[in-house]
Formats: sequence, structure tokens, C-alpha cells
Amino acid sequence: MSDASVPEFPKIVILSHHPMSTESAAGLAIRSFFKGWKLDQLVHLFTPTVRWGAPDFDSCNDFRRVSWSGGISQVVESHSSQSQRASIFAPMLKRIASLRSVQKALVPLRETYLTRPYYVKAIQNELAEIAPDVVYVMANSLYLAKAACVACENLDIPMCVHIVDDVDSESANKNGKRTRKGLETEKWFQRLVDYASTHIGISPQMAEEFENRYGHEWTWFTTLTDSYGYDPQPKKSKPGSPIEFVFAGNLSFDRWREVCELGHAIKQLRQHGRPATLTVYGSPTHLKLYGNQLREAEVDVRQWVPVDELGSIFHNADVLVHVESSHDPEMRHAIRLSLSTKISQYMMAGRPILAIGPAELASIKFVKDSNVGMTHDISSGTSLFELIQTLVSQPELLQQLGRNGREKAMKVFEGDAQRERFRQLIRDTIEIHRQNR
Repeated sequence: MSDASVPEFPKIVILSHHPMSTESAAGLAIRSFFKGWKLDQLVHLFTPTVRWGAPDFDSCNDFRRVSWSGGISQVVESHSSQSQRASIFAPMLKRIASLRSVQKALVPLRETYLTRPYYVKAIQNELAEIAPDVVYVMANSLYLAKAACVACENLDIPMCVHIVDDVDSESANKNGKRTRKGLETEKWFQRLVDYASTHIGISPQMAEEFENRYGHEWTWFTTLTDSYGYDPQPKKSKPGSPIEFVFAGNLSFDRWREVCELGHAIKQLRQHGRPATLTVYGSPTHLKLYGNQLREAEVDVRQWVPVDELGSIFHNADVLVHVESSHDPEMRHAIRLSLSTKISQYMMAGRPILAIGPAELASIKFVKDSNVGMTHDISSGTSLFELIQTLVSQPELLQQLGRNGREKAMKVFEGDAQRERFRQLIRDTIEIHRQNR
């Protein structure tokens, strides 16, 4: 397909819930895709509800926030982060918003309120003013799918759709039957996919299933990782040094329970004469909520570090831990096809992965199928202690799994090469739209 008439960097609007930032998984993913895009050709329109991370103005200098009322305001760098952190209510709001019970209550309210024609019209008017060549939408909700679809249809703007959680499946069924909301969600996601020129899932499993469910051709992208930020060489350890397990990620949705179970298994390992530690890097909000339970499991708890420091932390680990929730059926179903943003970073670090979670989830399957680590499903009845005992007793296996991870990461996650593939996909979006008009 020729793209001679399409500029190398078309003018693009990113439409998502979170701005590109280092403070959310979605923000990190978007930031990795658009790193190096010409800044004067990039606008990020984001639609948060309660929480949103401070935008990364090194990656984009035109952020516009859509409020609950439908008003749209420019986010200014000098006080974007101050405005959130200076508020005396910010810590409380973050803690409340982290609770699954609150999220379950808010989602129906959010979907009802934000699917109003007025809200959709506000996004359409903003797109008309910006006049982009193409819109990239990370469609993780009914209201964002509807707004993007209606606005781009009415304005005849090419669209690339990227789905990272199976919102349609999550909301569509009750007692095996389609609910009214489920039918509405199904309708709008199908309409969104039919209009979009290109279609992206977050994992190979999602791309395959969505081709069958919605039709059209799908590809997949997850968070890209720059290889130069990670040293895959074996860790230099003195004889008798503890085996260091490291977890860096989200502790909500009861993931902290699995982390605590791992802490107890590692304690048991020490009691059997094998020195080992577990260090958890988590958000301040999550550490306030779950820190006491983690410490009781003898887990070393530490706060987040900047993204550019993760490489050195992972280099000094022996095993990197990934956890998916087993305790929340709805969340489990929603992320069944999702590939965690941490997986690409862990693999690029050249360290073996211990992946704990339901075997049917895409992240757990990816680790197992790629032969980059060992997996544990708590519902299987197998012993986590026996698994990690087997893992740490085979140093050659640890190194081989780490090498496998680095090799696979260089093929499918490496930033420079995959960003060029992503940019070509955006250019193809415009060409396909023109051909189909």
C-alpha cells in the first residue's frame, strides 16, 4: 500500500481516559507508542473521571481535558501536577477510587451520564476545531467508544481503534443473558470497529478473538520498551546471597493477597535453609491500603520509583514477579485477553518471570507459551512453595528463562522497531479510510 500522499507524522488526536504519563498503565502504553512523534502534530484529548496522572509534557505539549460537564480545558504544564497534588482531597480521592466496590458503583453512573448527546457533541466540536488527519482512540469504555464513533463518523475522520480490556464482554452478560447495557455496549463497539480503518488489541489472544467476534483484520500492540534502558547480563552475586524476588505493579483488585501468599512461601523457603527476599514496589495509595498485610508476610515494601530507574532495579533481581487477580470474577473476565504492561519490561530485563494468576488469562498464558518463566494458578491446588523451591534450585534454568525473555522482547516489544511499525499503521489508517470513502 502506497502512502506517498500521507506525511510521515500525520496530525493526530489521541483520545483516551488517561493522558500519556508515567503514573498509569494506559498512560505508559500510549507514551511508548507516540515517543518521538512531532509535537506540533500531536494533541491528546483525555476524559478522566476521578483519577488521572500528571501528563508527560516531554512526550506531548498539547493536552486537553474533558470534564464531567463536557467542558474542555487546556492542561498547562506549570500547574497540571500541582493542581492534583495540592488538593487536600487528592489522597482521599485516590484511596476511595482504588476500592473495587466504589468502582463497581461508579461505572454504571459514569456510563449513563457520559453517553449523553451533549458530552458526545463536546468531543465532536473539539475534533472539528483541531481538524486532525487521524484519531487514535484507546476505547476502554462504552462512552468513549460512542463519542469517538459518532464524532469521527460525522466529521469523516480516519480512526485507529485500540482496545486493551474486554469492556464489551465484562458488561454484556448477567445469568448468561444479555443485559440492556450489554446490548448497548455490543452495538457501539461493533459500530466503532466497523467504522475504524485499523484495529489493535493489547495481546495476540485479544486480536485473534476480536477478529472472530467483530470481524475485520486485527493486530496487537502492548507497551513498548526501549532495550537500551535494560541490562540483560546475569546479575553478579556472591555465593550464599539471597535469591531476590521483585514485584513492581498494581496491588489493587486483591492482587496484594497473592503477593502476601508469595511472601509466606518465601518465608518457608528461608526456613528450609534457602535465603530469599521479596521486595514490592507499589503506589503510595496502595501501600497505605495494603502495606500492613504485606509487612506481616515479611515483604519488603517500597514506594514507586521513576520509570527510568526500573531497569537497574530489575537488573538486581533474580526473579521478577507478575500477579493477576484471582478473587474478582468480573475483573478476571475483563482482563482475560489483556497483556500486562509489566510483561514487556520484565522480559526486556532478561530476568525469569514468576507469573501468579488464573491460567486462562492472556498475561499468564504469554509467560508460559513464550517459555520466559513459571506460572502458578492458586485454584490448581498446587503448592507455591514447591514451585519456587524448584525454580531457585536451578540457576541454569533461571538464566535460560531470562535469555528467552530478552530474545522474545527484542522481537515483539523493542521500542524503535515497533514504533516504526506503529507509525506505519497510523499512516495506513488514513490510506484505508480514503480508499473506502
